[in-house]
Amino acid sequence: MILNLGCGGLPIHDAVNVDLMKGPYVDETVDLRSLPWKWKSESVDGIYMFSTLEHFKDPLAIFAECYRILKKGGFLFITVPHSSSVGGVGNMGHYWTFSYNTFYQYLNRAFYPFDKALFETQMLRIHWWTFERTKNNPYGIRFKVDMPVSAHPFLYRGVLVPVDYVISRLIRLAPIVFERFWCYYVGGADEIAWKGTKI
Repeated sequence: MILNLGCGGLPIHDAVNVDLMKGPYVDETVDLRSLPWKWKSESVDGIYMFSTLEHFKDPLAIFAECYRILKKGGFLFITVPHSSSVGGVGNMGHYWTFSYNTFYQYLNRAFYPFDKALFETQMLRIHWWTFERTKNNPYGIRFKVDMPVSAHPFLYRGVLVPVDYVISRLIRLAPIVFERFWCYYVGGADEIAWKGTKI
């Protein structure tokens, strides 16, 4: 079983699409703020959380709950707003923004409040522009629908996609240097995408 938590209008094939409110693509309505979740310990093969974690007051409790319900070797794929994201900081529904080191500090090693490493990182990237939630996405995720682009199609394809290609690859050369020295010269970054497997 694979869960897509906080799916909203972005359902994924072969996943149980879960959200707080009913919608055309929601398979189950669950209040994820209420812990523990309904799923049994070590019963889930994978979890997607796209732009969801930042809406919780206690993300560490959410990490712990994901760890509880995942089988050993199961994956957790998360996208969150980067700390330099104007949209992330300015959204009144967000409690948090995140940095590159967030996932290493709290998941890859023993670090308060966890007494052991929870996940092994498989992928960690800062995206200057939000990665495409379409069939052309870089991670091979099978979305049922394409998320509409907020920019004019010509502007998006002709300008933003090529610029993102360059900037995002420069970021990957040295993400910490990007965060410390030059992120605000390019308007910050939109999001962090992280994938780990339960140890």
